[in-house]
Amino acid sequence: MNYVPSGGYLKRVITPKGSICGVKCPASSNGESVYIAHETECGKFYECSSSSPILFQCPAGLYFDQSANACNWNVDCGSLVTSTVVASATEASVQN
Repeated sequence: MNYVPSGGYLKRVITPKGSICGVKCPASSNGESVYIAHETECGKFYECSSSSPILFQCPAGLYFDQSANACNWNVDCGSLVTSTVVASATEASVQN
């Protein structure tokens, strides 16, 4: 992951074993992790490391930008589900 704007934090989503079936991790051409957009939610993505997908969620108000491999603002989510949750002022001050 390149970066998360404004010092936000990525949230690793813990999923039951076998619940990410159907996500195929492509081989990395340079040995680095590969990132894949979530199939239905714009604020989630998978990090593929050692051919195993790990689900992550972007900080509130940010969405996965596949062209930058980062959580970002102003991302065209198309028909993917987006969240309207915005970080509170307290959360923002703690994270910065």
